[in-house]
Amino acid sequence: MVNETNKIYQGDALDLIDQLMVSPNLIIMSPPDSAETKFNQEQYREFLSNIYRKCMNKLDENGVLVSITTDRKIEGKIYTKHIDIINSMKDKVLFNYKIWAKKLGTNLYILTYCHILCFKNPKSRITNNKVEEWYPDVLLIERDKIKGYPSKDSFPSKLIDIIVRNYSRAGDLVLDPFLGSGKTAKVCNELNRKWIGFELSPSNIEIADTFINGKSKKEKVEIGELNELNELNELNELNELNELNELNELNELNAEENLFS
Repeated sequence: MVNETNKIYQGDALDLIDQLMVSPNLIIMSPPDSAETKFNQEQYREFLSNIYRKCMNKLDENGVLVSITTDRKIEGKIYTKHIDIINSMKDKVLFNYKIWAKKLGTNLYILTYCHILCFKNPKSRITNNKVEEWYPDVLLIERDKIKGYPSKDSFPSKLIDIIVRNYSRAGDLVLDPFLGSGKTAKVCNELNRKWIGFELSPSNIEIADTFINGKSKKEKVEIGELNELNELNELNELNELNELNELNELNELNAEENLFS
C-alpha cells in the first residue's frame, strides 16, 4: 500500500502505481529510455502506454500530468517517443506543449531538447497560477548535476520548480514515478508541497536521500547511533553523580551520628 507522503518507495513504477491509495494533484514523469530497460521497441511502446494510462487514472480529477521526454536517434532514425505518449492519451486533453532546450548547439548522437507535454482530464478545472517563467514555448534552462547520479539526461531543478509553482498549490501532493536523483522531492520540500517518489534502483535512492535531506541513510544511522551513545554516556554520568551524592550524604550522616554519640 502506498499512501505515506514525503517518502521514496523502492520498486517497479508499474507495480507501485497500482498500490497508490491517494490522488496526486500533479504528476511529473520522465520514464527511462528504451536503452535503459530490457524491452524491445514494441514492448517499450506498451510500457509507455501502460504507465501513462495508470498514472492518469490515479491523478486527481482536476490534476495535471506533465511528461518530460527526449526523442532518440536509433540506427540513423529518430524514435518519436513523444508521439507514442500522445497516442496513448487520446481520451485525455493535451492542453500545453513546450520544449526544454538543454543547450544551444548540435549533437550528432543525442537530441539537445525535450518535449514537455501537459495532460488533463476532460472538463477538469486545473490549477494554473500563471507563473511568468512558464510563458515561453521554448525554455532554455541549464541542467544541474547531482553528485554520483549516473544519468546525464535528468531534467533541471529549475524546470521542476517552475512546473510545481504553476500547476499546484501549497499543501498539494506531487507524484514522481521515476524519481531518479530526487530533484522533484527536494523542490517540493522547498515549495511546501507533499510528494511521493517511486524508484527502482537502490543506489539511486541512496543518492536521492542524500540530495533531499543532506545526509545519506548510512550517515543518519551513524549519527543516530552516536546520539544514543551520547545519551547513554550522559545517563551513566548522571547515575555516577547520583551515587556520589548518595555516598556524600551517607558520610555526612555518619559524621553527625559520631559527633553526637
